[in-house]
Amino acid sequence: MSAIAFSRLVKLLPILLFTSTITLDSIVVSRLPTIAQNQMNRDKEIDGHIRELGNENSSARSNAAQALGMMGESAKVAIPHLIALLKDKDWAVRSNAAFALRKMGSSAKIAIPDLMLLLQDPEQHVRGQAAEALRDIGASAKAAVPHLLPLLDDKHEYVRRSATQALGKMGSSAKVVIPRLILLLKDKDEYVRSSAATALGDIGELAKVAIPDLIPLLKDKNRSNAAYALGKMGASAIPKLIPLLKDKNVQMRSGAAEALGRMGASGKIAIPNLLPLIKDKHQHVRASAAQALKELGYKP
Repeated sequence: MSAIAFSRLVKLLPILLFTSTITLDSIVVSRLPTIAQNQMNRDKEIDGHIRELGNENSSARSNAAQALGMMGESAKVAIPHLIALLKDKDWAVRSNAAFALRKMGSSAKIAIPDLMLLLQDPEQHVRGQAAEALRDIGASAKAAVPHLLPLLDDKHEYVRRSATQALGKMGSSAKVVIPRLILLLKDKDEYVRSSAATALGDIGELAKVAIPDLIPLLKDKNRSNAAYALGKMGASAIPKLIPLLKDKNVQMRSGAAEALGRMGASGKIAIPNLLPLIKDKHQHVRASAAQALKELGYKP
């Protein structure tokens, strides 16, 4: 038995010794030994995957990293071992190690310096996974902002998209990249455009300069991202959105209604303008207006 497994066993002893005769609110507490056994089995599985991270076979290392990632934060004991694999000679191992750290969220913030280095990896999948890991670690990875910036020009759509999403999660620390994100609203890839819109929305009112560039995206295939962003811009976007409720374009009317519905209290001023859309001839517009009115607290 490994030292890690032994320490867990010691912590579980009180549960293992618990009998099945105790009741609470007429419910017999009889499953605690089973729960403890399941936890021990899971810990044993984690230990097995950690051992496989040192396997001479790169496929075995890669599969073990992926398996640990799928277990999420419950496998956070593996974080130091996964960080070591970020320097593995096999790109698939590096990629899956970054994937695993991403799945562990903020618990993996100790990996931030190593993930920042990985943003320069020659393999696109590794760069993308590193960016996504920093995204899921969140604002505590704000030191990565200048390192993510060059990836906005990456030739691979996946990398541009991942870097854009990561920057959005850095909050106000990413305000310096707002002009670059605005440029990405015109990217040839629709998913990069939608990711840029979401990132600007995540940054919030600091990005209100992007309002004129976001409005055309209400006609885009993924207009919900633009609606989300405009909804996060606060009162500054309302004068631009209300006239669009009468636009000839169905998507524009629907998107404007959706954006106003996301504004909370500041969007209530638009309720009189949304009401006529309940009778719009297009079902999609009617649905968007109805949902917006509901989110704004309107009651007939």
